[in-house]
Amino acid sequence: MALFTESPSAHPTAGAAPGQPPVTSDPTAMPQLSAELQKATAKVTEIGSLPEITTRIAQYEMAYRMQTSVPELTDLAKEPESTFKLYGEDARKPGTYAANCILARRLAERGVRFI
Repeated sequence: MALFTESPSAHPTAGAAPGQPPVTSDPTAMPQLSAELQKATAKVTEIGSLPEITTRIAQYEMAYRMQTSVPELTDLAKEPESTFKLYGEDARKPGTYAANCILARRLAERGVRFI
């Protein structure tokens, strides 16, 4: 009996380019990523759907969505004052336990399963 019923490329992680960070906050990179995805989608349509190519495109699309949501997720400026009263004054300092608790709550609110 086989342990895996899907091809090995069905759920691999999308790797970062050597020497590049996996998440970018550079807004100029996003249009380039979007253009690359459009090219890849056009190529799949042209040559037919291969599972490896389709999986890779889905990985890049997910990575793009994750990268574009990070700045909004980590910006605590829109949190109401009452939140900082509940979590304590340390919640305003990035990297503190209280600030990490707020980030964890925000991740959970967005449906992240593993925090």
